[in-house]
Amino acid sequence: MNLADKFRDDKTFRNNSLFTIGLLLVLVYGSIIFGARVYLVALVAIVAAVAVEYLFFQTRKIPIGSSVLITPLLLTLLLPPTIPLWMAVVGSLFGTFFGKMLFGGEGKYIFNPAVVGILFMLISFPAQMNTMWLHPQTGEILTYTPVNSVAFYPFPTATFTMNDLIFGLTPGAIGETVRLFIALVGIALIALKVIDWKPVLSFLVSFVLLTLLFNLFSGPRDVLFSLMTGTVIFASVFLVSDPVSAPKYAWARVLYGAGIALVTIVIRVYAAFPEGIIFAIIIMNAVSPLLDSIFEKEVTA
Repeated sequence: MNLADKFRDDKTFRNNSLFTIGLLLVLVYGSIIFGARVYLVALVAIVAAVAVEYLFFQTRKIPIGSSVLITPLLLTLLLPPTIPLWMAVVGSLFGTFFGKMLFGGEGKYIFNPAVVGILFMLISFPAQMNTMWLHPQTGEILTYTPVNSVAFYPFPTATFTMNDLIFGLTPGAIGETVRLFIALVGIALIALKVIDWKPVLSFLVSFVLLTLLFNLFSGPRDVLFSLMTGTVIFASVFLVSDPVSAPKYAWARVLYGAGIALVTIVIRVYAAFPEGIIFAIIIMNAVSPLLDSIFEKEVTA
């Protein structure tokens, strides 16, 4: 191994380790909101993912990389806290196997593996993924989260206040509701140069501007509440920033973040799903090579 390869491996290990710590911190906060059961969900998802990576290590000699915990932790944080444990296992197995290892493992996949697993679960288990939300303040199982109410105006603040949305006191996925904490973790990861700020900022700014634009045709929707509901904040920090499935050129990443925002808004406004980020990320993952090819010509010119 030459010096450049060693530096690259050391940097990847550092970034993956810090990114994993960020996910674990969000998981801890999620356990405060939704209870200790979230650790069981994370545990079974991790065991399933490690088993798949170990299988590929044994059969195809694909090494187990430093990102081994990232896929199951991301998937866990995108799951409802009431999800049956066996479903978490299925989602982790599917995402790790089909989303990551079949493409060659760490650093070689095309689609974000955790998003692949979540998309499979949304299609296969719609009832458990969309209608079994735990209200952390009352302990009730609800069939909706705040994102279901974004289309209504004015926003029903009597049900969920802005403080509830900021501090995670609303039904939602295990890791998506603790938005202020996620934002702080995201700022720390950007400051430590673990994630790139360009797709993150592009996504968030585009989301706000496109929400205002679509309000002219199908609104009105409260921009702030739209931003603070669903998976927007979580996705901006932990999904949009994925350096493997995102483009590698700077301006391509800017367009990538804007594209995710556009597809998300279109799905939120016109489709049957109240939240469209998972579908938007999969679509833009597929478009990433095209975006890179556009700017690669400019770089090599």
